[in-house]
Amino acid sequence: MISHTRPSFARPLALCLLLVLSFGAGCIEDDRTIDSSSYNNDVFVIDDDTNSSTQADLSVTIPREDTPDVRLYSQLAHIIGKSEGFDLSPIELTNQRNTPRNLRISMPLQGYSTTINQDVQLGVSETKEVTMTPVMDLEKIYALTSEVRSNIEVVVYENNAPIVTLNQSIVIQPINRFTWFVTDTKGELLADLRAFVLTMAIPNDRDGAVAQLISEAAMYMPDGNIPTPESTGEDWSILIANAIYNALQARQLFYSNITGSFFDGAQYVRLPSESLRAGGANCIDGSLLFISALEAVGVPTSIIFVEGHAFMGFYRHTDPDGTIFPIETTVVRDASFEDGVGYGVDILKYAQDNKDPYLAVAKTRRARAAGIIPMSL
Repeated sequence: MISHTRPSFARPLALCLLLVLSFGAGCIEDDRTIDSSSYNNDVFVIDDDTNSSTQADLSVTIPREDTPDVRLYSQLAHIIGKSEGFDLSPIELTNQRNTPRNLRISMPLQGYSTTINQDVQLGVSETKEVTMTPVMDLEKIYALTSEVRSNIEVVVYENNAPIVTLNQSIVIQPINRFTWFVTDTKGELLADLRAFVLTMAIPNDRDGAVAQLISEAAMYMPDGNIPTPESTGEDWSILIANAIYNALQARQLFYSNITGSFFDGAQYVRLPSESLRAGGANCIDGSLLFISALEAVGVPTSIIFVEGHAFMGFYRHTDPDGTIFPIETTVVRDASFEDGVGYGVDILKYAQDNKDPYLAVAKTRRARAAGIIPMSL
């Protein structure tokens, strides 16, 4: 049996994991466990300044922050409008007339979503904030292999005639490139997106690659089957993680880096099925692969970030907030399961002892409960 003590942290983390603008300062505190309650609304569109228009005595504004461009992160397109708190930025309307008005707002992400329409009633001199969320064309977005530009078009109609039009250029980032941090034009941190990489941990992938890995892991069990928690007791999670580790080791999963340095702003990241097909993974890829397989079976997991590196952890199913068992996934081919956990413990302890400012732990089940759900790929 493997046993070690979870590092002791001082107080709950107030890690602000927002995609944008309303993000406040003070990202990482001492506990390093991501608090899902810090997720915020209006988190998807990042704008570079206030886009506004006043025509026909109607002021229309899309609030923005001072960022280099507007970006849509493809890994998050599937949660827009489907999970509470994950919507497009609001549109602010102000009626400058002394009579009430009945308006209709139309908005698509051109070429990559449906067009959504919403009726709005504005009283005399009234200001309203309207959130609109068109349905994204996920298959088209997921098919992108490089950045493309699209356009968000907001059209306001009165008496079936357009009276105000706002256009906002937007960069759509492909799913294989993940942005870790959002900064403004002065380099100041606006948002820490690291936990959102858990959208790329996909336990039920379309290709069945993760399911196949679990089948291979079952070969390392006494009866050739994945046991139930009831049949093995509190060490069930350890047995499952060990079997997954052995199955990947049998595949000779090797460390394979790809373009883009960790924490340089963005990095190319493989989906778990891609790592399995390639037979190689870097620290992020391997962590997502382990998390996908363990989550599919029901083992509580997390992704752990330190300066320049990431690895994963798992927990006993009977105590998902208790002892963390970290695995250094880059050593799978050449090190035993016990050593892989031992390396993980050493890295985590070193980061804690040296007060690593990048140290953070994102628990998968808390992320899922907060709406950070897997992509459908």
